[in-house]
Order: sequence, then structure tokens, then C-alpha cells
Amino acid sequence: MTETAPAETIEAIEAPPKARIGIIPALTVFLSAFLLFQVQPLIGKYILPWFGGAPGVWTACLVFFQVMLLAGYAYSHLVVSRLSPKVQAIMHVILLVAVLATLPIIPRDSLKPPDPDNPTGRILVLLLLTVGLPYFALATTAPLLQAWVSRLEPRVAPYRLYALSNAASLLALVSYPFVIEPVLSRRQQAWAWSGMFILFAIGCATCAWRASRLTPSHRTRGEGGGEGPVAQDNGDRSLASTSPLSPALSPEYRGEGEAPSRLTRFMWIALPACASALLLGTTNTLTQDVAPVPFLWVLPLALYLLTFVLAFDHPRWYSRRVTGWMMVVAVPAIVWAMFQPLQNISIRQMLLIYCGGLFVACLLCHGELARLRPHPRYLTAYYLAISAGGAGGGVFVSIIAPLIFTRYLEFGISLWACCALLLLIAGTDRASRLRGLRPPLAWVGIIAAMVTLAYFVGVNDVTEEGAVLVGRTRNFYGVLRLHEWESKDGSGIRFLSLHHGRTMHGMQALDEPFRRSPMTYYGPHSGVAQAVQRTENRPNRRIGAIGLGVGTVAALTKPGDTIRFYEIDPDVLHIAQTSFTYLKDAPAKVEVVLGDARLSLERESPQQFDVLILDAFSGDAIPAHLLTREAFKIYRTHVKDNGLFAIHISNRHLDLHPIVAGLAQEFGLKVIFISRPREGSEYASTWAIMGKSDSRRPPRGDEILWTDDRVNLLGILKKPQEDPAPTNREIP
Repeated sequence: MTETAPAETIEAIEAPPKARIGIIPALTVFLSAFLLFQVQPLIGKYILPWFGGAPGVWTACLVFFQVMLLAGYAYSHLVVSRLSPKVQAIMHVILLVAVLATLPIIPRDSLKPPDPDNPTGRILVLLLLTVGLPYFALATTAPLLQAWVSRLEPRVAPYRLYALSNAASLLALVSYPFVIEPVLSRRQQAWAWSGMFILFAIGCATCAWRASRLTPSHRTRGEGGGEGPVAQDNGDRSLASTSPLSPALSPEYRGEGEAPSRLTRFMWIALPACASALLLGTTNTLTQDVAPVPFLWVLPLALYLLTFVLAFDHPRWYSRRVTGWMMVVAVPAIVWAMFQPLQNISIRQMLLIYCGGLFVACLLCHGELARLRPHPRYLTAYYLAISAGGAGGGVFVSIIAPLIFTRYLEFGISLWACCALLLLIAGTDRASRLRGLRPPLAWVGIIAAMVTLAYFVGVNDVTEEGAVLVGRTRNFYGVLRLHEWESKDGSGIRFLSLHHGRTMHGMQALDEPFRRSPMTYYGPHSGVAQAVQRTENRPNRRIGAIGLGVGTVAALTKPGDTIRFYEIDPDVLHIAQTSFTYLKDAPAKVEVVLGDARLSLERESPQQFDVLILDAFSGDAIPAHLLTREAFKIYRTHVKDNGLFAIHISNRHLDLHPIVAGLAQEFGLKVIFISRPREGSEYASTWAIMGKSDSRRPPRGDEILWTDDRVNLLGILKKPQEDPAPTNREIP
């Protein structure tokens, strides 16, 4: 399309063998991209326990990385367009030396948050102080080296280096959960990463020195009418020498190239913005409904990068017609999944639908983005626009959306915007059959479909029939909803329930005499009730509870007891104190500590709990950092020698029995599992009760011990044939 694709004026011809990318810049670009994406899950794994294991931690991390990528691309654009090759080299070497002084990339304990206030801001500051400068230096590499290579040898295709860098990024992500994480501890990973950065710095400094040997022969009108240095060929082919990593064919760009139109520049930003927002929206959905663990961070990001690799490697990997029809299938599937209660959709279906839809949508965005690539004269401006779009999409999902929406609308909005961009492209492309809103009948159907999609995006709440939404709030930790409904048995009893995302986290009867009765997963026959009852004869009991919910477990106490809740979400505390009465009606003394439970317990003196209840859920699972060996070591210091642990392991997708068994084996405790089916107001639940054992029990053979360094989600996925009913934790 002429209006939006000046790249079509670029012609590719067969180049002599010597017009190939040098091995040193190729390896440097590869290593920089590998390190760029290895550091993301590594640093995320470090700080996830510091912020409650919330899905928002990874979203905030991605925003930081996207903004730093934008800063790196802006640096590259400015130095290439304004400075001579020699000055560019000197500046970049100084930057690399400055980075070496910040290694290794291990967050200091002093950066742990003292309270749950402003978690997003604290994460961004922490990342800036820990990996900000190294990440910035790596982010500058791809556009800077591509600009140097294109000046040394105009026949070289610099955009193939972009595909190479994305391939390295993909390798980094795929290798992390399957190779790096299982083999190396976090500290070993940080030191290994730092060592590889030194190798990268040497390669990058070598490329900078070789680029500095270019001498400017004349000045030509730069983009926007400004002046820009152009290197003269002085016979040095060290950056463009023959390399086995280079393609056999290299495009040659004739002339200065047409200036990109305004619509083209808009697409440079809008397409990557939609893809970025979809990436974060998909990650939010999966980590909230399953678990916030590196594997579910890495999978969507790996697919996102794969579409970059395919789009920029060769035009044969992207077909607008094929991808468009794939979107026709993917979008209804995603809408269907958005409205399904968790009991009706398996984790495999979720991964297939959401990740498959993300792949198709991102392939569409990045494929069209690759079709709009300009002459190398505009290369750094092109990459700057791409990074600006990616950062904009990330900021929209992570920072703006929680402020303006009370539910997760950004994923659906991004999906709708992606479809709208496809239609805009099809409607303006001279080769498109839909150009100029023709044929009219087809566009009537298209517009009707877009209106329908917009409707579903706006009403994507999942509520039970008969339930009335009476309140909703959203913050860093997720979306909370209050539903009021009436019993279906004809008794007329009214109930109020709290939901986090699509998971129910507590319920209370609004009418006497049932208002003080514990319900759902905490009824009189539940595992936690039995654990509390076993210590009933102890005077002045101290009970700890990690996770507040609506405060139901306070109803299990007696006069003289003290129950101490640990809750990270201030909105949960506010709702429990104002909308529910379990805390106010409790016979025991109630204490509430705001902040991540693990960090709070780590700072406190021993609490001497008779029972410690672990019932903190992020989405449909306990945050992994609360079930590691290091976490349990902290818990042990706060529980009496004859005290009990009650761990809520009800879960739709994950089998947590081996994890609890591994902890029991590690600390010499006895564990029993208590599962209850749904009966009246008592919901199906599974609890693990752990206590002191008189003798060391032999291993069962299925124990899995999680540590802060190693958490394997794949090993505990439930099989499709397993009946999820006993561990159901769904909306009533």
C-alpha cells in the first residue's frame, strides 16, 4: 500500500558473498538480546516474594523493561543522527565501563518494601537501582550496531539482525524455565549473567572501535531536515565481512528512500502498542487464574517474541490473508473463554486459547509492522517508534488501566484495537479487496462484528445467575467484587460474597441466626476447623492467619484467643471491616498486619502461634513464595513446638499435595489431608494439617520440595482425567 508502506520502494537484489554481516557484530547482537531477556525472569523471581507474589509484579517489571528499551532506542537514534562515528564509539565505551561498576545484579535486602503502599512505584525504583543501567546499555545495542553495519556495507540487510536479536531473546526465555532455573540458584544465575555481560561488553567495544575508524565524507540532509553524519568507506570491512551467520542474499537499498507518511508513522507506534497490551493482558489473565510463576510469564512473552522473529526474518512467514482468517477463529474463542467460569475450562484450554490468540494477534501486528519497515536512513527512528509503542501499551495496562477501570477491560480493548487496525490497513491498502469500504455489504458485516465484540468487551464479568453486583474495586493486587444473592433452597437467606477475579474468597449470611456461622471453606467440618478444634483446650490461644479474605476464620475462635491476620491488600482489609462482620463479631482479640506475610513474619519476634493458617490466594493458588523451604523456615520460628499448620490447598489446576508432603518431610512433620465435598453452606475444600511427629517418617516417594530458587509448576499440573470437584474453589 503506497500510502503506508514506503518500504515497497525498496528493491532487493542478490549481493556478492562479501556483503554479509560480520561475525563479531552478529554475536554481539545475539548475546545482548539473550542477556536482555534472561535478566527479566531472573530479577522478577528475585522480587516476586517481596510484593506478595501478585501477578502485578511481572506486569510492572515488563513496563519497566519496555520503558528502558525505549530509552535505549532513543539514545541510539540521537547518537547515530547527531554524532560522528568516533564520538559514538567513545560515548558507548564509557557507558559500558560504567555498567561494569554496577555488577553483579543482585537486589539489596534494604530495597525490600516496608509496607504495601505504592507497590508499582517501588518496583520501578528497585529495578532502576538494580538493573537499570545494564539493561539500558543492552537495549541500545540492536539499533546501534545495525546502523553501524548499514553504513559500512549498504548491501547488508540490517533488519536480519533484528530477527537475530529476537531469536536470541526467544532462546533466552525458553531456556530459562527448562535449563537455567532448574540448574542454577538465583545467586548463581546473577553471577553467570554478570560474567556474560563482560563478554558482551568486550564484543560491543570492539565493534565501537571498528566503527570509529569510519570517516565522514560529507553531510547529507537527515530526517526532518536536520544534518547527519554519513560514513565514508575507507576500506575497512571488519564489520561487514563474510560470516556463516549471515544470509546468502542481502537487500540493496537504492536512493535515499521516501519519507514515511503520517499514517505509516502512526502504524509504527499503534501496532506494537496493541501487541504489547495484549501480551500483558494475557499474562495477567493466566497468572491470576492459575499462579504467578515464571513459566506463565515466559510462555506468552516467548510467543510474542516468536512473532517478531517470523515477521522480520522473511516475508514468507507472514500472510495477511491467512493471519486474518486465523483472527476470525481466535477472537470468538477468546471471548468464549472470558465468560467461562473456571470450573468449565481447564488450564490446557486456557493456555491454548489465550496463548494461541496472542500469537495470532501479535503475528498480525508485527507482520504488518515488518511490511512498513523503511529505508535504513530511517532505521533508528523506526525502532524508536516501535519501542515507544511497546512502552505505551505496557504503561496503559500496568499503570493507567488500574487507575481508570474497576475491572480488567484492557485485554478486551487491546483485542478490539488490534482488529480495528487490521481493518484500517485493509481499507487503505490499494491491493486490498476491502479498500475504500467496498464492497458495502461486507463492511456492514464487519462493522456489526466490531460492535458485537465491543459489547462483549464491556460486559466481561462472570457472575452466577441471580447474583447482584453491589461493589467493585481494583488496585495493584487485582479486582475485587462484592455479590449479593439469595439462597436457592427457598429459605430466603441472603448472602454476601467476595470475589478476587473469578475466584470466590469468602461469604457471609446477612440474616440471623446464621450471620456468625463460618461458611464456604471454613465450615465446622473443614480441615481448618478441625485443626483449631484440636487446640481447643489450650488457654489464651494465639492463632495466626496468612490471608484475611472476609475474616471467616475469626468465627472459629473463642473468648481469650488472639487471632493475628496478615494481609497484603489494603482493599481486602477495608472490605472485611466495612462489608462483613466476622471481624467485629469475633469472640477473640483481632489483630491485622498489613504487608506481605512472609516479610512481616521475617521482621517480627516469635509469635508463639498455637495454629498458623496459610490461606493466602493470588487468583486460584497460593503464591509460590509462601510454600518454599525458606518461607516455611520462617513460619517454624513463629509456631510453638506442639503447634499446628493448616494449609489451604484447594485448587482447580495444580496438585499441591506433593509440595506440602515435601515440606513435611524436610522439617520432620506429620501431615494429613482433609477433603470435604460441598454440603449446604460448607464448600468443597482440601486442607493439609501439619504438626510435630514423634518419629521421622519414611518418604512417600512423591514429595516435591520447592525453594526460592526452584519452583516447578509443570510438575504439579493436574491431569485432565482428575476430578477437580474435591478441590473446587469457585464462585458459588
